[in-house]
Amino acid sequence: MDLHQLRGAVAVADHGSFTRAAAVLHVSQPSLSYAISRLETELRASLFVRLPRQVVPTAAGQTFLVHARAALEQADCARAAVSAAEHPVSGRVDLVHIRTATAVATRMIRDFRDRHPGAVCVVHEPAGDTEIVSGLRSGRHDVGIMRSDHVPRDLLAVDAGTERWGAVFAEDQAPARATIGLETLAEHPLVVPGAYSSMRAGFDEVFSQARLTPDVAAECTDIHMLLSLVAAGVGATLLPDSLARTRPDITYRTITPRIAHGLSVVRKAGSTTPTIDAFCAIPAVPTRSRKRNAETAVIKNIPRQGD
Repeated sequence: MDLHQLRGAVAVADHGSFTRAAAVLHVSQPSLSYAISRLETELRASLFVRLPRQVVPTAAGQTFLVHARAALEQADCARAAVSAAEHPVSGRVDLVHIRTATAVATRMIRDFRDRHPGAVCVVHEPAGDTEIVSGLRSGRHDVGIMRSDHVPRDLLAVDAGTERWGAVFAEDQAPARATIGLETLAEHPLVVPGAYSSMRAGFDEVFSQARLTPDVAAECTDIHMLLSLVAAGVGATLLPDSLARTRPDITYRTITPRIAHGLSVVRKAGSTTPTIDAFCAIPAVPTRSRKRNAETAVIKNIPRQGD
């Protein structure tokens, strides 16, 4: 087996589809299927179950994926370490991201600084997908982190995992069950993100697809104020996990079916410097998160614009 086969298996697990995995890896679907078939033959085990609408790992596949992810991460670290030793990185990289990608951005900046202490990362205010695309095309920003299904075809994109969304309530208003349906959340007054924000776009999309009409009690552009309003009992809300689990005075509830949006690290084709290349080489998804993504179905996986 080789790293290409490992990357193929991980991509199939993460995206739940040979077609989508092949698109992300920029290979043909038949060649990816053949590579996985060869891998299964070598291992003498079936790694995936092909369902009508999804591909999921078998028990043997889940065991294999743990080690495959670790091997890929070690290979990435080895490559980055050699590159850093041979070509020390300095300079700056301008980063902009949607608010729901705050956790991914924070982790990448930390790892980037650990590997390249001579470089500087300039982080701009969170923006919407449209503003990110405009900033990358104009050269105002070097790198963006945005919704995968909103990435236009003229930008280069690397998978950054998924961001799950959950329901948040005041402590004395939360349903007793740890897992609820979206219709249960819709029965409560809601505090919604500000209009035209990336979070509001995701919020509205989820309710629209479920054919539910939110009962809006308040609208707030500031995330800290929004969470304070929830804690005060003004209403519940729907937020990405990285934001929903940040305060002890609010109660989180898992939504089923699972709501999650894919994220991508993006940059303009041809826009490259050693510093930008070094930042984009940082793995956006840690091993544990990759494993969780592989084990849980994602209901949001829309092709990129132009497909």
